[in-house]
Amino acid sequence: MGAPDQPAVPAFQLVSFGGLSATQLGAPQTIPFAWDATADDVLVISGLLPVSTTRLAGAFMSAALSEQLGVETLVAEGVRGSIDCALIASDIVAYGEVAGCDAQCLEQACDAAIGIRWDLGVAAGDSLDGSIGSLQIAISGDAEVDTELRPVDLQGGWLGTLAAPDAEASITGDAEGHAPPPR
Repeated sequence: MGAPDQPAVPAFQLVSFGGLSATQLGAPQTIPFAWDATADDVLVISGLLPVSTTRLAGAFMSAALSEQLGVETLVAEGVRGSIDCALIASDIVAYGEVAGCDAQCLEQACDAAIGIRWDLGVAAGDSLDGSIGSLQIAISGDAEVDTELRPVDLQGGWLGTLAAPDAEASITGDAEGHAPPPR
């Protein structure tokens, strides 16, 4: 909440979306949203949440792989398991030396390269302004207000548009919000 002479600015905090955390989606954990209230204590909040479409795809791929294997597995781990970095390293050593890097060093470099390439791939869709992917959200619901008529609780619903450069989808869900207790 702001100082008594300043209006309160709601901060939207993404807990999860499709079972994924804000970090998995490449979204900031907290962003400012706009809000308005009606005379009958209905609160309306709206804003734009940047979402990384490539992180979203990567997270869903990891979830599918985990389900298929029956144990939590990231895609990069799955790729590492299907590539024989030890064989690659021994082949490189067999054809000549790499200055300062023996077979064990080359195997570690191969393994690290898989993770680095995966990380670069999923980061390709990151944009803090939502220009690559975004979730436009409108939330409304019954609000509880405190003695100074500031909203302290919200129970309602939300609707949104998940957008990427070539696609759009409408989505809805339940929404709840709570103001932090006064300090």
